[in-house]
Amino acid sequence: MAELFWEQAPESYSRWLPPEVSADRLLRWGFVEDGTHLFWLMTGEDSDTWPIADLYEDGGPFTIHKEGFAAYVQRWCAPTPGPTTEPIQFIHWRKYGHLMEQGLNPAS
Repeated sequence: MAELFWEQAPESYSRWLPPEVSADRLLRWGFVEDGTHLFWLMTGEDSDTWPIADLYEDGGPFTIHKEGFAAYVQRWCAPTPGPTTEPIQFIHWRKYGHLMEQGLNPAS
C-alpha cells in the first residue's frame, strides 16, 4: 500500500497536501470504500507518536488526527446514530477480491 501510494503521490496526491507535509512522510496503512486513504504521518523516530492522517481520493481535505491509532480506530468503529445498523467489517483486500470473484457478497 505504501509503495503504491508513493509511486502515485507526486502526480496524483501531492497537490492536496499542505506545504509542510510531503508524500514521503506518509505511510499508507488503509483505504476505505468511500475513497479515504489512511496514513501514519511520520513525524520522528518514535512510531508510537505518529499521528493518523486521512485524505479523500477526490482531493477532499487532508486531516491530521492527534488522538493516536487506537483511539482513532475506536472512534471510527463506534456506533453512530443513523439510518443503518449494519456492523462495521474489516476484510483484507485479497479476501474481499476472492469473495467477489466467487460471486459472494463480502458483507454477508
